[in-house]
Amino acid sequence: MNLNGNRFILFLAMLAAAGMVFCFCSPRDSGRAAGTLADRLPVSLAVDPEVHGWHTGKVFRWERYDGNPGLLIEEAEEAGLNMISVMDRYFTRGDETNSRLVELAGERGILVFIIFQTFYNDDATIDELNSARDKHGNMVRDSWLTFICPNEEGYKMQRLQDIEELVRRVEPHGISMDFFRYFVYWEAGRDGDRIQTCFCSRCMEGFKDQYGITASPDHILSWHPDEWTQFKCNTITNYAALIHESVNRIKPGILMNLHMVPWKQDDYDGAITRIAAQDIGALSRYFDFFQPMTYSTMVDEPVEWIYEVGVDVYRNTTGSYVIPCIQAADATPGNIEAVVRPPVHGYSIWPFERYLELAGQAQQ
Repeated sequence: MNLNGNRFILFLAMLAAAGMVFCFCSPRDSGRAAGTLADRLPVSLAVDPEVHGWHTGKVFRWERYDGNPGLLIEEAEEAGLNMISVMDRYFTRGDETNSRLVELAGERGILVFIIFQTFYNDDATIDELNSARDKHGNMVRDSWLTFICPNEEGYKMQRLQDIEELVRRVEPHGISMDFFRYFVYWEAGRDGDRIQTCFCSRCMEGFKDQYGITASPDHILSWHPDEWTQFKCNTITNYAALIHESVNRIKPGILMNLHMVPWKQDDYDGAITRIAAQDIGALSRYFDFFQPMTYSTMVDEPVEWIYEVGVDVYRNTTGSYVIPCIQAADATPGNIEAVVRPPVHGYSIWPFERYLELAGQAQQ
């Protein structure tokens, strides 16, 4: 569905009011054969991104649609969406009729993704037993962000069960993994702290088991930094592999999306792997979509930076789709045109309230 001029602004304003982030994906050269992802979907839902593009909305304020999934589908269809991402709480806390969302979406050819928070999780208790630790043994925290140790196997297995249960019950077309990394408060931008974690007893024992190294955190960081980075990346990538295997066993061909830190490969001395442990090349074996959180105003970067990050992410994948996030204040037609160029496949707009305000001003 093509949107022009005033209808384009009207639809975006409607989506902002609905508490959605709207993502337009252009039919660019993806680096994959045309229809590769579509071929993995049911025939009735097949969408060739080379022809139609991926038009995605992310629903966080799901309460608006609680007990009324038809409203979400109606608004999504009118806006020309072919993909919706919904927080898992919509299905775990909401009305039981919400489980019909996938069925209703399927009737309209719309894909449904479920968003799962991982090592930061609003529904999880983070305490002395499961928290990630800095090199001094302190629980990590920066602003609102706390983190569960990525090697806390009990939590990981419970979260995997949560994912499996919803995939089995709801049968979404995809899952979207958020906070799927090691601790870092990247929202602080260039001036933020990028501390090394996690040095709890679990991680120290795991590192010893993999590399036969018993040493203090300072010694490890000084003399074995490459091994430490690889250990961290293995932790995240192996969990991705486990989730991928598990959900595909339940629903073969299910798609996966990753929310990732908005860094290029060489930024901050390779912090995307060294600190966050998001090895894009390795993770692209399991994720069909990558979504860097490129909030340029928040981190005091120019809009051109969004495209640069998107290109860098794509170059390090094996052909996954890359859909950067843009803050509402930066979502002008000129900026969007500058961002959505090959090999970037689209964009998302955030936050809802601010974008609604801006869309309303554009109507005046």
